[in-house]
Amino acid sequence: MASYQAKRPILALYRSCMRSVKRIPDLSQRAVYNIYLRDSFKRKRSLVPSSREAKMAIDDAVEQLDRMNFYHSIREEKERKDCSNTTAQKHTIMSTSSERINLVEEWLMEALPQLHTDDLKTYASVLVEDGFDSKELLETELLAEDLVFMKKAHRRLLIRKKNLGP
Repeated sequence: MASYQAKRPILALYRSCMRSVKRIPDLSQRAVYNIYLRDSFKRKRSLVPSSREAKMAIDDAVEQLDRMNFYHSIREEKERKDCSNTTAQKHTIMSTSSERINLVEEWLMEALPQLHTDDLKTYASVLVEDGFDSKELLETELLAEDLVFMKKAHRRLLIRKKNLGP
């Protein structure tokens, strides 16, 4: 029984090392570390737990575990930052896109105040998608043939009110 009690901290260290190995994202590296870990503990299992050599092996294993956990924490923090940066970039792009759509909707409502909300959103989205995402582009570059996606009556009224026709 004393032998088991003496080996409990070593078994706990082994389990901690196994948990750390499971955090390695690359499967091939994880497999290599798994084999290395098992072999290292198997080679030293015959050591007497109270011997100087066993204590040095335990100290070495603890140091390697600390180093591995440190690298895991750095990698995981970087992944969290990358994920939050990606989310922030997507939010910025979406808000910029929605701002452009809102601008085009306002421009359309100036000429077509009675326009139904569904039509307004559709027209604004298509115009932004086609690159007409600023008042300047709408006023200077938009041509009647760019409005073929619109309902006929809406198209005619917009062409007349914004002087887009020939």
